[in-house]
Amino acid sequence: MSHARIFDLWPSLRAFSDDAGTSYGTAKAMKRRGQIPPQYWQRLIDGAAARDIADITYERLAALYTDNRVTRAPAASAEVA
Repeated sequence: MSHARIFDLWPSLRAFSDDAGTSYGTAKAMKRRGQIPPQYWQRLIDGAAARDIADITYERLAALYTDNRVTRAPAASAEVA
């Protein structure tokens, strides 16, 4: 599952933003970046449970967040002596 797939599980981006406890614009930016910051996870987990959306867990969100940050990290530059 990807962050993009998580957004698609909600009936609308407005519903996602309501459950995340953020503005529509912030939710739109998260979707565009393909990343859900940790401060929104618990509300999304609770919102997903209320909507019977399966597989939205802290562990899944943390794994996706970590994977996303690793793949976006800049390459380490070689140290010059």
